[in-house]
Amino acid sequence: MNEEGLRVNHGQSMRYIHPTSEDTIVIRLRVYEEDSNVPLKCILHYKSADTWRKAAMDLFVETHNSRYYEREIEHEDLGIEYFFEIISGGVVIYLGENISNLGTSSKENLKGFYYERESRVFLTPAWVREAIFYQIFPERFFNGDPHNDPPGTEVWGGEPTPKNYFGGDLVGIEKKIPYLVDLGINAIWLNPIFAADSNHKYNTYDYMEIDPHFGDKAAFKSLVRKLHQEGIRVILDGVFNHTGTKFWAFQDILKNGSQSPYKDWYYIYEFPVRISPKPTYECWWDVPELPKLNIENPEVKKYILDAAAYWTREFEIDGWRLDVPNEIDHDFWIDFRKVIKNINPECYIVGEIWDDGRPWLQGDQFDAVMNYLFRSSVLDFFASRKMEIVDFQTQIGNLLLKYMKQTNYTQLNLLGSHDTARALTLFKENIPGIHKPVSTEDAIERLKPSILFQMTYPGAPMIYYGDELGMVGGPDPGCRRTMIWNEKDQDLELKTFYKRLIELRKNNSVFTFGGYIPLLADDTEKVFAYARKLGDKAAVIVLNMDNKEKEVDIPVNELNLPEGMVLTDAFAGEKYQMKDNRIFIPSLQGDHGFLVLMN
Repeated sequence: MNEEGLRVNHGQSMRYIHPTSEDTIVIRLRVYEEDSNVPLKCILHYKSADTWRKAAMDLFVETHNSRYYEREIEHEDLGIEYFFEIISGGVVIYLGENISNLGTSSKENLKGFYYERESRVFLTPAWVREAIFYQIFPERFFNGDPHNDPPGTEVWGGEPTPKNYFGGDLVGIEKKIPYLVDLGINAIWLNPIFAADSNHKYNTYDYMEIDPHFGDKAAFKSLVRKLHQEGIRVILDGVFNHTGTKFWAFQDILKNGSQSPYKDWYYIYEFPVRISPKPTYECWWDVPELPKLNIENPEVKKYILDAAAYWTREFEIDGWRLDVPNEIDHDFWIDFRKVIKNINPECYIVGEIWDDGRPWLQGDQFDAVMNYLFRSSVLDFFASRKMEIVDFQTQIGNLLLKYMKQTNYTQLNLLGSHDTARALTLFKENIPGIHKPVSTEDAIERLKPSILFQMTYPGAPMIYYGDELGMVGGPDPGCRRTMIWNEKDQDLELKTFYKRLIELRKNNSVFTFGGYIPLLADDTEKVFAYARKLGDKAAVIVLNMDNKEKEVDIPVNELNLPEGMVLTDAFAGEKYQMKDNRIFIPSLQGDHGFLVLMN
């Protein structure tokens, strides 16, 4: 087998095998092959109810030197016995527990792998698979009630600063529900809404109250009720690592010093406590206004868990986005999950993690993380063009391999947020070979393929408010401009593009439940193609990363579709017929994407 240049590998780490529900399990196989053009077929043999069964495996990830195949099967027992059959260029080999990665040409004496899972299965909220999130920074979305405006509120549309106000509130969000419905989103994430003396509200002074400049509990309850009536879920921002200096417990420490009953709620270095010129307490990133809570203190832990439980139970919210959770011990998040899931098992828990999220995604803490690794890869590839197509395919494939399948389908996939420059701004400024910003119109055309990728990749896509209208802005505070409500200032063509992709995602389960299958990564022709497949349904996405129009020929043999299958252009409505396991596209514009759906 060494002469054939074929290697196979399977381990029993989470990368290769894990349960995805109480009665399903996913099993993967890694194949190393010197010639990636040789047709390859992988078959999983497994024992169920004392009967051996077999199932074809689908290509799942392709990297520089490997292909990963997977199959999700129904299997209710805790233990499962299985082995693999690999067919390549007329050669058949088998892989079992007692066989090296060269395989064996005979099943004689083959011992299958045996895997026994834990009785507890990592379950993620089912609804998130079908979610399209919209992030709202409440102070900058819409001013629905001028009577609760902070002193010095500025005219809507002005230049944002770290400290100014424009009057956005909860009533404003409620008044714009028709806009959200028209856009097609079905979940929103609200930046912090609890009482705080800032425009961003990350410096809470009372976790049990709505910020008075946003409204009150009645206004929030009304907002949640009306959003739910329209089929829109609501997740809140949980800022539990630090408070503001006006938080009641911290104020008591300032007043009573070492005699305060709350002195152990924070990490105090010395008394009396000073905020300036240098704080005498631990604070978040050395920001004096954000003293760090001592979550290990049982009183603090109980207060935070009780607060989270209160909003989850009393206001029927659908989830929590957790701010800087990496700065709090894992034990706290284990208890947090127990409390929240006990109230609502379908409550979505997503953490703000900027790198590898695996320590929090083992089934005992979060359901997902904000997928900043996804964002980095997408922007490096589509905006700044820092990597080749094969490198990008490898990166996004390895990203899928990091996590369990049920987590991949509930990751929060973003292109921008309140903490980053807006995506369109990055596409205006990161042009290879061009040392000055391009026009907004050209930048939008370059942006569109990344949106297409975001909306068709596994996971829950998230739109940062106004991105769908062509809003621009650098890092904070530039990315926190007021929402554009005057249609003459909106990019309505971009909005239509977003709406169409949202509609396609909502109406085609292949994007929410289907497998991801790489098809082509051609650095010479600068063409990248992949598919989503669910049963007998399929979608093929093609991206022309060249700036020139060209004809494209896409191999689709990995989809195992019947010859002559007709696929329809999701935007133009044109028909394309599959022939000889290929789809021929006579003309694809440069720097553009293409999506066809199986009829």
